[in-house]
Amino acid sequence: MELGEQNYYVIAEIANAHCGDLDRAKKIIYSHKNSGADAIKFQIVYANELCVPSHPSFNKFKKREWTIGQWGKLIKYTHSLGFDVGADIFGKKSLKVAEQNMVSFYKIHSSDTLNHDLIIDMIKTEKPILLSVSGSTEFELFEAINLFRKNYKNKICLMIGFQSFPTKIKDTNLIDISVYIKKYGLPVGISDHLDGGSVLSLKTPAIAYSMGCRVIEKHITINRNEKKIDYHSSLEPSEFKKMISHIEEAKSVMGHHSKKMSNPEKKYREVMKKYPVVKTNLIRGEILESKDILFNRIDSVGIYPYNKSFWVGRKVKNSIEPYKQLRAFDFELNIGICVIARFGSSRLPGKCMLPIRNKPIIEYLFKRTHLFPVPAIPILCTSINPENDKLVLLAKKNKMKIVRGDETNVVDRLTMAIEEYNLDYVIRVTGDDILFDPFYAYKAIELCTKNNYDYISCKDLPGGVECEVLTSESIKTIYKYAENLNYTEYLTYYMDSPLFNSKNLSIPKKYRRNYSMTLDTETDYKNLNKIINELIKNKLEINLDNILFVADKIYDNTPQKLTSTQLKTIDLIKKFTKLKMY
Repeated sequence: MELGEQNYYVIAEIANAHCGDLDRAKKIIYSHKNSGADAIKFQIVYANELCVPSHPSFNKFKKREWTIGQWGKLIKYTHSLGFDVGADIFGKKSLKVAEQNMVSFYKIHSSDTLNHDLIIDMIKTEKPILLSVSGSTEFELFEAINLFRKNYKNKICLMIGFQSFPTKIKDTNLIDISVYIKKYGLPVGISDHLDGGSVLSLKTPAIAYSMGCRVIEKHITINRNEKKIDYHSSLEPSEFKKMISHIEEAKSVMGHHSKKMSNPEKKYREVMKKYPVVKTNLIRGEILESKDILFNRIDSVGIYPYNKSFWVGRKVKNSIEPYKQLRAFDFELNIGICVIARFGSSRLPGKCMLPIRNKPIIEYLFKRTHLFPVPAIPILCTSINPENDKLVLLAKKNKMKIVRGDETNVVDRLTMAIEEYNLDYVIRVTGDDILFDPFYAYKAIELCTKNNYDYISCKDLPGGVECEVLTSESIKTIYKYAENLNYTEYLTYYMDSPLFNSKNLSIPKKYRRNYSMTLDTETDYKNLNKIINELIKNKLEINLDNILFVADKIYDNTPQKLTSTQLKTIDLIKKFTKLKMY
């Protein structure tokens, strides 16, 4: 029984509809082979486990008893048709039968909510368990659930619904689904016992699904007109199939919870959303005022809208015609090239200060930040740890601004840089990307500002030359809503959030490589040493074409696969890089 957020599990309840006849049981099961059920559920009954000898139904149950061998054959037959098998268990003997015959899951009938010894025996099997809640007081149910919480590592599923031959509509109480989910924090299913001949009998499970129910149990028969045991609430094969089609329709209508917009919703947004435009012609040098901005629907959409507060007070860089949508590219912007670096490293201690041609390796990166083709502020964002003092001195020597903040909280340092230098956009470069490419960094800024994106990645560039572009507002949002700020080194994963409009910069095929030139290990250092030495020795400009010309002789260009350890690390990082919005 594997249930995801949108999946459901349908149990065809045969109970005692077989009337103690093995052949009839097989016929009922076979008739529902294609009705869509996931499982067949039996009641493994031994009269002395169910009632006292003087009980009016004792002899009736006695006649329906089967041996372990007979149960084995029936369960094996059921499995052969592709069904899981579940069972109501009423005592130690019925549990033994089930355990010896590969029953997949168990149900604790409402008869046994107080039978804690039996519940403990069932818990010990470690099988999935359904707990019927009907006919039990709140205290009885509370004690039974506590028994599971103390002794059971898996979640139980609470099952609402009871048999009233048939149960009336007013007694079904689907509202209990949401009540129990909220009260106990457990999955909830329904054992539906409405009149099998009613329209609601086919549709109630779909309504239950839409309320959060993920396990559906319904009685089955071959022909209700035969009026065999439990016929009142049973469905024939064609009806059972129709019931499942209604659940599928409900599933389709509900969709799935996603903060990302579907394509139709995006189309709706494009048609209906108002975008900020200018009222009159704006020329270079003018300051945009609040009165100059209108919010109107526009005929050609493609540029994301920023809030009005982003625009007011900005100086126009490129003339803007009336009713044109505002884009950041047309205004003067403060751009920071923020190098995220610190001296410490577990794999390669002090790597940023390792020498190449009598210079610390990171100095080559510092110098490359000054090659950016438009005005930008190069900033070293490091931590307050005293071991970074030598890094700070080197950065100052290379005319970089300095920001020092938290050791592990990278977004804290970036936010400090944004506030201190009034940045609108941040080009984020890690201290390991020694061969940072300023040309493609500019292409990324251009793409971002022409379309008002929140984030641009350059992941198709070889590792070691790439960067990321983020709006200052997106960094502030991460700072405000990140569940764990100690993992903000991994900003890329935060930007996967639907909160942000993101894009990957398209890179020509000739510049794509399967290898990485990032500084991370001793081997990386040796390879970078070779590349830089070769370029300088041959008086070649350190640009992407020349870097790759040299690097291709050093690196193997076969596709690199992530190890299982790396994949597990990525999965772990993703768990911690969450944004929590209220």
